[in-house]
Amino acid sequence: MMDSDGHDDDCPRSRHSSRAISTSSGDRSSRLASNVTTLYHQTSPSAARSIISSQQMTRGSNGLAGGGIYFAASPGDTHAKAHEHGVILAAKVKLGRVKDVVNQDSSASFASLSAEGYDSVRINGRSSGVEYVVYNWDQVSDIREYSRC
Repeated sequence: MMDSDGHDDDCPRSRHSSRAISTSSGDRSSRLASNVTTLYHQTSPSAARSIISSQQMTRGSNGLAGGGIYFAASPGDTHAKAHEHGVILAAKVKLGRVKDVVNQDSSASFASLSAEGYDSVRINGRSSGVEYVVYNWDQVSDIREYSRC
């Protein structure tokens, strides 16, 4: 049975588990370790195979929050966000300190966020759900094909 966030109560792998967001800027590794959650990304079958095999995702060149690696908070939300469709991936994402953005900030980058003491962006206010963006492959791990069990 799905809960209110679109996660399957009977499937522990699909559970959206997040630790509290750190409010201090601190060093990057401490910030990243303080806020890790499972997020979702949809792509083509061939890209999914490559991502799973390499365990690395690379950032795109543009988007609502600049060139980054984009994730949805739930598997269902990936359908409206994806440029390529076919396979939903689940991954552990180190969000660290999150900057909230309403609708868009296409100037966001790793350098600009780092200068402000942030590690990722959360885009709110979209009808297709909350979107998260990270800017480095080292913030994404345990990439696997999403399964409802």
